Amino acid sequence: MNSDDFNSVSNGRTSFVALHKRSLLSAALIAPYLGRFITKSLINMTQLARLSRLRWPWLILSISAFGLVGFALYLQHGLGLEPCVKCIYQRVAVLTIGVAGLIPLINPERPVLRSAGYLLWLIGAGWGLIIAHEHYSLQYSANAFFMVCDTFPNFPSYLPLHEWLPGLFGAPGLCGDIDWQFLGWSMPAWMRVIFSLYLVIGLVVLVSSLWVYRRV
Repeated sequence: MNSDDFNSVSNGRTSFVALHKRSLLSAALIAPYLGRFITKSLINMTQLARLSRLRWPWLILSISAFGLVGFALYLQHGLGLEPCVKCIYQRVAVLTIGVAGLIPLINPERPVLRSAGYLLWLIGAGWGLIIAHEHYSLQYSANAFFMVCDTFPNFPSYLPLHEWLPGLFGAPGLCGDIDWQFLGWSMPAWMRVIFSLYLVIGLVVLVSSLWVYRRV
């Protein structure tokens, strides 16, 4: 090995050692902040998990969902805005979330009741988000004027809610019509946000509960 090769190897080793030292220094500086972040995250997860064992968070969930349905009924019967089939499906999804909050109210300490609440909560939020996205895509498609949806809600034959309660589940409107907007967004656009919030919050609380009480 000549002197040039030896110098190249030495310089390479020196650079590697310097880089390693800088990495260790960076890790040492970041470690306290990372530790605090993890500690705070675990504390927050514990607090979220505890909320699921209290009655008032589930009550708030139900009130928020039934409040949305009440607002929809006001738009329908108070302002004369006719809901379409996809509107009714989203209404059913919101009602599902409302019912999900009522089940654990019986006894939020019981895992079976909390599990039933979580299940309905996530099903309602997930299904509602899918329907709201389809409705939004239909309204803002290039041929929205020619887009049509089912004439009647496709409820099971043994549960024809649109016939039993037409004021709540009837769907005389058209899916492509944009009859209501707020801040430039139509109803399905807002419902995408609302269902997304329901879904994210439900998943965060469920994961926190499973993490904290995984040994219970």
